[in-house]
This record gives sequence, structure tokens and C-alpha cells, in this order.
Amino acid sequence: MRAPGLVDTIQLAVSLVFAGPLGIFGLNMALDGRPVGWGLVVVAVLMVVLPYYLWSPPGLGDLASAAAGRITGGKER
Repeated sequence: MRAPGLVDTIQLAVSLVFAGPLGIFGLNMALDGRPVGWGLVVVAVLMVVLPYYLWSPPGLGDLASAAAGRITGGKER
């Protein structure tokens, strides 16, 4: 796994700028007894976590090579 670069750091910062207020608002709503607040907290967490796993999922190369080995029967050229 590679270290995050400048673009990754900027992407995380922008995600936090938008997800932070949404999460705080959702938490306030949830603590006031409104169940929709927990949904907003989940959306805020997904705004930060989902782009990381969509663009750089851990172990994707290992999964792809294992799938290719199963399809080809493990034969190498």
C-alpha cells in the first residue's frame, strides 16, 4: 500500500469539509430524538470512507490475481 500523496490529502480535506458539518448536524438531530440524524451521520462517514475504498481498495491486486488463477486453472504461460 502506498503512502497518500498530495492529491489524496486534498481529497480527504475536501471530504472532511463537507462531511464534518453534516455529521455534526446529524449527531445533533439524533441527540434531540430524531432518528433521521443517525442516517445523516452514516452518510457523513460514507462521504469520507467510501472514496478511499472505491479508488484504492486494499488487496485488489491479490484478489485479481487469485481470480485470474481460478479462471485459467493456475496455468502460467
